Amino acid sequence: MSFNIVVIGGSYAGIGVCHGLLQKNSDRKITVTLINPSTEFYFNIAAPRIVAKSDMIAPEKYTYSVPEVFEKYPAGTFRFVHGIASSIDLEERNVHVHVRHAANDNETTEDKKKEEVIAYDHLVIASGSTTPSTVGQDSFAAPFKAPIDGDLAAAVSHTQRAIRDAKTIAIGGGGPVGVEFAGEIAEAYESDTSKKSITLISGTARLLPTLPASAQDAAEQTLQSKGIHLQLGKLVNRAESTTDGGWTVHLSDGTTLTVDLFISAMGTLPNSAFIPESLRDEKGWVTVDEHQQVLNRQGQAEPRVYALGDITSYPDRLLLRVQPQIPIVVANVQRAVEERHTALSSYSPAAQWTVMVVPVGRWTGTGAIGGWRLCGWLVSLAKGRDFFIGKAASFIRG
Repeated sequence: MSFNIVVIGGSYAGIGVCHGLLQKNSDRKITVTLINPSTEFYFNIAAPRIVAKSDMIAPEKYTYSVPEVFEKYPAGTFRFVHGIASSIDLEERNVHVHVRHAANDNETTEDKKKEEVIAYDHLVIASGSTTPSTVGQDSFAAPFKAPIDGDLAAAVSHTQRAIRDAKTIAIGGGGPVGVEFAGEIAEAYESDTSKKSITLISGTARLLPTLPASAQDAAEQTLQSKGIHLQLGKLVNRAESTTDGGWTVHLSDGTTLTVDLFISAMGTLPNSAFIPESLRDEKGWVTVDEHQQVLNRQGQAEPRVYALGDITSYPDRLLLRVQPQIPIVVANVQRAVEERHTALSSYSPAAQWTVMVVPVGRWTGTGAIGGWRLCGWLVSLAKGRDFFIGKAASFIRG
């Protein structure tokens, strides 16, 4: 008997689960089906540098073909579906998908347009999150995450041109992405002839509010040394594009900024429209138990359904939090398939230290491991030099 494991979402979490299951599939007892809106994996960790510095990172360093990565596994054990999940039927145990591109070139145009219903024995939801800027919500559309309905290459190029052409830029958000992005733009255009006026707006009184005060001090001092204006403790109430192509940014203190370009680095939005309401909290996230099993609104585990990564309601949506969830899901799905009566594997977010590394350009930055601040040269060595681009392939090739 063969079991079909359906994974929704082809970013870090979903791809990791697919590799984990296939690597343990020596008896070919399972078939893994991966559903994703794009055929490409986007190494978006480096997005602040990718969109700010058009000549520094070649596209082949941050995009990879998802289907090609899985060609190493035996035929018939893996299937890639290029499409968007539209709904899940929990009773019938299937996923409805709007197929974007047929895997079989012999299929007709009508076949390529039709909805496909994919049955599952076990379902893994790894659809992740997006950002207001990625979807162009009260912001210029900048791809800090992979665009759900669009061309990544076009989105990156469009943002790079907009940054290059703007003289005044406002960035909303005092978290790590906002700090990194401001630093990257300032460094890319630091010469007198191309220098830009950059303003970083934060709704919190300090940048990087989850880090120790010493790390916050370092971020603020480093940004200011690069000529970046800080507006702290002010929320962006709304941002509107103007008829002349600029932006007006309305702040919570009643003031406004008029700039050539406004890009939001604030918050995340769940990719959860296809998930039944019974499995979503009031904000659209998915709650899981310690075994990564999805809980319904009554707090009961939904049979055969797991979730991990950014789509879950865990508050820290960081890659270092996602990585240890992958083997938990793999082990528990494998246990169910093999009908083993052993204890379920468990994940505990509290068992992990908080680790945040925030470059401000290539040569300095800030961050913390637990309660200890990271000095600028160490941030540069660990991440600032290449934004982990040298390790990008390892996140997808398994």
